[in-house]
Amino acid sequence: MNVEEVIEVISGRKFEIIKKLFEGPKTHGELCKSLNFSPPTISRTMKNFCDCGIVCRDGNKFKLTGFGYFVVEYLTNLEELTKICSFLRFSVSFAKSIPVELKPGMVRLKSAKRIYSSEEVIEGIIKDTENMKRGMYIIRVNVNDIFNAIRNRCLNGAEAKVILPERKFEKCENIEIRYFNPPLQLAVIDGRIAYLHVIPDESFNPVFYVCKDRKCVKWVECLFDHFWENSLL
Repeated sequence: MNVEEVIEVISGRKFEIIKKLFEGPKTHGELCKSLNFSPPTISRTMKNFCDCGIVCRDGNKFKLTGFGYFVVEYLTNLEELTKICSFLRFSVSFAKSIPVELKPGMVRLKSAKRIYSSEEVIEGIIKDTENMKRGMYIIRVNVNDIFNAIRNRCLNGAEAKVILPERKFEKCENIEIRYFNPPLQLAVIDGRIAYLHVIPDESFNPVFYVCKDRKCVKWVECLFDHFWENSLL
């Protein structure tokens, strides 16, 4: 079973069937009644699902296989991405730069607050930096203001890792600096709050994401780690 065959099997309203099975095993009759499908349609679809390993029989009920759960969750995440990540239509560079293992994590942005004012976000980053103990930053815009806030805090014992687009600043105490120019900016402060700005390939109204959800913050940290590993000393 190749990818094209799986896509054909789950296309259209048939995806509704496996989403219903995601709730738990269902009989043939339960599927017909809850989804308003004809019995022949359910029978034919269940055979196709079983043949490609998405569904299996459990007595008189059908249930998802492990692969089936993976398919439902992956496609559900894709549905969520279309709602919350419209910037992807304008950010091919960003999409290409994110490793495949981190791409599904973009759905975490559904817990983030969207802010459309760059000034408000920069003020927030600088304010949170004033009290930080540990920070991670990728800075491309307003570099001087943000870096000065980081440096001042690190002179008082904090630690930071910073990725800059060019060799503009001398190394400072408690600050590790690397150089790279990825299509995004971010800040993660004390593992409790994350800021993210994806830089579009073409001009459009910028959207900034600010998140305090633990899983979203962790995902932004992983983004930083990826670019840190690929940046220059």
